[in-house]
Amino acid sequence: TELNGLVGTLGEVLFALLYGSLVSGVARADSDVDLAVMYPSPLGTDRLIRLVGEVSAVFGRPVDLVDLRQAGPIIKMQILQNGHPVIINDRSAFERFRMYTPSEYFDFKLCRRPVEENLKAWGAS
Repeated sequence: TELNGLVGTLGEVLFALLYGSLVSGVARADSDVDLAVMYPSPLGTDRLIRLVGEVSAVFGRPVDLVDLRQAGPIIKMQILQNGHPVIINDRSAFERFRMYTPSEYFDFKLCRRPVEENLKAWGAS
């Protein structure tokens, strides 16, 4: 199956989550695969591009691959809320992601609040 192929393709991944239309049940024939991965260290550009090609070959669809080590707090929170774990090779790494992502997100939102308020005020004038 696709998940068996994914395990071999992702190698030493700590964990991987599917999210997006395939998980929410609204995927179409032309929908891409949204996959978030956590590796022991950030993926370089060459490795990321190679993985996109390999995962795309497994699923037979285009792939949007997110490296969680390099992702921003908003996308990480969306993935945490809507993602479905498909591989967990390191349970403690996954639990740390689950524990720290909300804190990182809310800290970011708190710092961003003045900017959002200024944008609202500017738009209302």
